Amino acid sequence: MLLWFELRQAWSSLRHSPGYTLACVLILAAGIGLSLFMFSALNGFILKPLPFTDGERLVHLEVARSEDPGRNDEPTLPDYVDLRREQTVLTDLHAYMEATINLSDGVRPERYNGAFVSGRMFSALGLIPQLGRSFDSDDERIGAPKVVIIGHDVWQNRYGGAADVVGRQVRMNGVPATIVGVMPVGFRFPRMHQVWSPLDLDLDPAQRGQFAGVEIFGHLAPGQTLDAAQAQFGRLVADLANRYPVSSRGDLAVVKPFAEEFINPITRSILYTLFAAVVLVLLIACANVANLMLARGSTRIREVALRSALGAGRTRLLLGVMFEALLIAALAAPIAWLGASWGAAEVSTMIASGEDPPVYWARAAIDGWAWLFVIGVTLLASLAAGLYPAWRAANLAKAPTLRDGGHGSTGRQAGRLSRALVLIEIAACTALLTAAGLALRSVQEIQTMPNGVSMDGVLTGRIGMFAQAYPDGDERRDFIERLQQRLQALPMVEQAAFTTAVPLQDAGRSELLVEGQTLPPAGSRLPSWFHSVVSPGYFDVFDIPLLAGRDFAERDRVDSQPVAIISQSLAERLWPGRDPLGQRFQAAPREADSPWLTVIGVVGDVRMDAEGFGLMDASGSEQFYQPYAQLPQRFISPVLRVRGDPRDAIEPLRHAVAQADPDMPVYWLRSMQDWLDIVLYDIRLMTWLFGLFASFALVLASAGLYAVLAYAVSLRTREIGVRRALGASRGNIAGLVAGQSSWQVGLGLCLGGVLGVGFGKALSSVLYGVGSFDPLTFATVSLVLAVAAALATWIPARRALAIEPLRALQQD
Repeated sequence: MLLWFELRQAWSSLRHSPGYTLACVLILAAGIGLSLFMFSALNGFILKPLPFTDGERLVHLEVARSEDPGRNDEPTLPDYVDLRREQTVLTDLHAYMEATINLSDGVRPERYNGAFVSGRMFSALGLIPQLGRSFDSDDERIGAPKVVIIGHDVWQNRYGGAADVVGRQVRMNGVPATIVGVMPVGFRFPRMHQVWSPLDLDLDPAQRGQFAGVEIFGHLAPGQTLDAAQAQFGRLVADLANRYPVSSRGDLAVVKPFAEEFINPITRSILYTLFAAVVLVLLIACANVANLMLARGSTRIREVALRSALGAGRTRLLLGVMFEALLIAALAAPIAWLGASWGAAEVSTMIASGEDPPVYWARAAIDGWAWLFVIGVTLLASLAAGLYPAWRAANLAKAPTLRDGGHGSTGRQAGRLSRALVLIEIAACTALLTAAGLALRSVQEIQTMPNGVSMDGVLTGRIGMFAQAYPDGDERRDFIERLQQRLQALPMVEQAAFTTAVPLQDAGRSELLVEGQTLPPAGSRLPSWFHSVVSPGYFDVFDIPLLAGRDFAERDRVDSQPVAIISQSLAERLWPGRDPLGQRFQAAPREADSPWLTVIGVVGDVRMDAEGFGLMDASGSEQFYQPYAQLPQRFISPVLRVRGDPRDAIEPLRHAVAQADPDMPVYWLRSMQDWLDIVLYDIRLMTWLFGLFASFALVLASAGLYAVLAYAVSLRTREIGVRRALGASRGNIAGLVAGQSSWQVGLGLCLGGVLGVGFGKALSSVLYGVGSFDPLTFATVSLVLAVAAALATWIPARRALAIEPLRALQQD
C-alpha cells in the first residue's frame, strides 16, 4: 500500500510539471535509445548464436606457413577432399567456394553472387529450402547432372515467383542445369549469395596446384573439443604439406569458431568502441536528468520539510523521488525502443545493400535479449539519475530548510554536485567529438591521398568467360581483341582497355624470383607483389605515366618474348640503383611452365591495396603487369575513358558486350569515384555514427552546462544584488558567471582529451594518416566546445546582469 501511494504521488507530481517531465523523458530516451541501438548491433554481430543446427559447435579451418604464421589462407579443393576423408574429430567436413554464377535460359543473361558447396552442407546446417529439395551426396558425384538452388529474390525477380520453377532447365555458366530448390526469404549464405551449385570434385591430380582455395568448416563431433580439432588438423595439414610441397598453401592448421571467420577482430573492436561511446552518451543523459532533479528538488524544499513534519520518514521521501526517476525512465523506454528499432532497421538495410555486406545472419537484432537489455538499462538509468536526488531529499528532512529557503549549505552542496556532473558530461562529450574528428580526418586523408591514376571520366565493368564457351587461351584472346575494337569505336570513348584488377580493388599477388636468385625449398614462401594482366592502352586510360622503356604493343603476342612492365617502387625494391630494363624474373616460379619475363618498361606507382579501411601500406604500389595476349584470363574488367559522365557509357558498353556474346552479362559497372566510395563506405559509416553520438552528447552537455549556470545564478541572486549595490560593473558580473563555466570546460577538455586518446588507440586499426592524438582534431574539438559553452553561458549571464540590486536584497 505504501509503495502504491508513493508511486501515485510521484505520477501526480510529474503530471503537474509537464515541461520538466517532457525534458527528462526525451533526454533519457536519447541515451537509452542509442544504447539499445548499439546493443542490437553487438547482439546481431557478436552475441547472438549462429542460426544453424548446433551452431556453437561449428569450427572453421584455415592454413598458414611456419615462417609466416599470422597470414592465413584457405586450403585448396584437393586438400579439402583429402582432409574430409582422413579427419575424425568433426561429424563431417563441409566446404564452399564463392564464385560468379551466370544464369541464362533464353530470357536474358544475368550474373549473380553465388557459391559452389559440398553436397551435404545445407542439410548439416539445418537449412531447408522453401521449395524443392536441398543438395545431397549424389549431387557431387563425378558425372552427376548439374543442379542449382536459387535464392528467394532470384525466384521472384527472374522467374516471377512461378510455382513450377523447381525442375526448370537453365544454363549455369554456359552448362545445362536443373533448378532443384528455392531458399527462404532473406537467406544469402554466406553473404549476398543467391545461387548455389555442388562443388565439382572431378579433380585432376596433375593439376593439384592450380585449384582455388575453399572455405572449410564442420561440427565438432560429440566429446571433441576445439583443442582436439586443432591437434588433429595440425597433423593432417603438416602431412599434406610434406606429401604435396608444391601445391600446399601451408603446413600449419588454424582451427577457430566459425563465427570468428566472418566477424574479425577489427570489426569486433569497432563495435565495442561504438558501444562504449553510447554508454558515455547514456551517462551524459543520466547526469542531465540528475541535475534537473536536483534543481527541481531545490524548489520543493518546503514541500519535503512539510511532509517530514507530518510524519513522512526518510524511506518514504527517498522512495518518492526514486519513483519519479523510475517513471521518467519507464516513459523514456518505449520512445527509445521505437527510435532504436527504426535506426537498426535503416542501418541494417544500408549495410546489407553495400558492396561488402556482412554475412546474412549478422544484422542489428531487436529481439528478446534486447528486451532484457532495455529493461536493465532503464532500471540502471533511473538509479543513476535519481539515487543522489532521492538521498538528498531524504536528508533535507533533517535540515533547517524552512528558514534558509534552501539557499544555504544545502543548496551549495547540490550546486557542487551539479557542477561535477557537468564536468563529467563535458569530458565524455570531448572524447566522443575527438573520436568523430579522428574518423573524419582519416576520411579526408584517404580522399586526398594520391593514388597514381586519373579517376575522372573512367568507367569500369567486369565480364567472365567460362571454360565451356571459351575453353582455351586463344579463344579468350580473340574475344577480348574483338571486344576492345568494338569499345574503341564507340563515339564517346577516348580509350578502351582491359585489366584483371582495377585500381583500388586489391589486385591479386604473385611470388617473384629474380634471375640470379636461388629458388628456396618447397614450403618456403617467396616475396609476393601485386600482379595485373592488362591489354594495350590500359596505362593511357588511367594516365599512368611511362617512366622508362615502352608500353605493351601488338607485337607482344603469345609466341613472342614474354615481357612485363613494373612499377617504379617495385623496380627500386628488386634492383636498387640499377637499370631495371632488360632484367628478368619469374612469376609463380614453382610452376613448371613459368616463363622468364623481361622488363620492357617502368610506370608510375598505382595504389591497389584497398582491403579494409585502414588503407594501404608501403607495398600498396609495388606491382608488375603482363600483357593479356601472353596470359589470357577468364575474368577481366573493361575500362573506358569517356567524354562526359562515365555513367552515360554504361548502356553502350552493355550493348557492345551483348553483340559480342549474347550470353555474357556485364557487372560491377562503376566509375572510379564509385570505387573510392566503396573503399570509404565502412569508415564513413563509422564516422557518421560517432558524429551522431557526439552531436547528442554536445547538445546534452551544453544543456547541462546551461542548466547548472542558470541554477547557480538563481542561488546567487542575493550575492549578485549585493555586488551590484557595492558598485560591481557589468563586466565583473558577467565574469562571475563565465568564470564558473570556463573552469568546468577547461578541466572537462583535459579529462576528455585523455579519454579521446583511448578512443583513438581503440580505432587505430581503421584510421589512416592520423594518430590517436591529433593536435588539429583536439584543437577543433576545443573550439567547438568553447563556442557551445559560450552560448550556454550567455543566457544565464544576461539574467545575472538583469538582476536589480534592491529587488535581489528583498528576496526571501
